[in-house]
Amino acid sequence: LDIGKAQQGVAQVLVDPINGYGLNALGSVSCNGGMNPIVQQGNSFNCDVMVDQKQEQVLVVFQDDQGTYAVDRPR
Repeated sequence: LDIGKAQQGVAQVLVDPINGYGLNALGSVSCNGGMNPIVQQGNSFNCDVMVDQKQEQVLVVFQDDQGTYAVDRPR
């Protein structure tokens, strides 16, 4: 999985008010230390995100071997 595209996808989920979390003040999104994660069902990686100028983490978990992933709420 291309980490750049994953970061964009995670950001989209975090700000989407209908299918995501509807965050208004999302800053930077940096996932998996810039390394492309291995796509395999059950594998996961973390993203560091800035929300309201506060550093938080988001867990991303692969749902299948095709690259579908679920994005957890920032913590």
